[in-house]
Amino acid sequence: MRTLGSGLLLLVLLAAATDLACVPEDVPGEVVGTYEFEGRLEVNECGSAAFPAVDTLEMRAELRRDLDMAVWRVPQAPITYGVVEDDDSYVFTGGGTYPAYEGCTFVQEEMIAIDGVGEESPTGETVIRISVAAGSDCTPSHTVAGGPFLALPCEIRWSMDGSAIDPIF
Repeated sequence: MRTLGSGLLLLVLLAAATDLACVPEDVPGEVVGTYEFEGRLEVNECGSAAFPAVDTLEMRAELRRDLDMAVWRVPQAPITYGVVEDDDSYVFTGGGTYPAYEGCTFVQEEMIAIDGVGEESPTGETVIRISVAAGSDCTPSHTVAGGPFLALPCEIRWSMDGSAIDPIF
């Protein structure tokens, strides 16, 4: 049985150490802050066998704004686009569907929300939600049936604290 290891959005955001994609020279928007973020795992309702979440996330990112579009930029990774919800609140979402085995498909929703963008110490959260796609039977995925998931749907959540740093680009 295939388990989910990490979120697509999270993977993109943490890919700073690899050459997964080229970063365009013309990046939209104006820089509003460059930060080092540390995330602390608050909950893993899925269980570590289903989703082996790390206790601490660390990432550096440049945040930009172009009207109501938020831009998350990290070294050597694709740019992630989101929405400016308030003047200082940025939300980035992603996810997709993932076939686990015949008859079972998972839906994975991912979100990073940062408040206090433009300030010295923004805060926020990173959330991954995993549920069962409509029409799927994923009963064998539950631990009571021998699978890795403690519960479905489930959520993995990290609280995020940021500190302003010197530009990384």
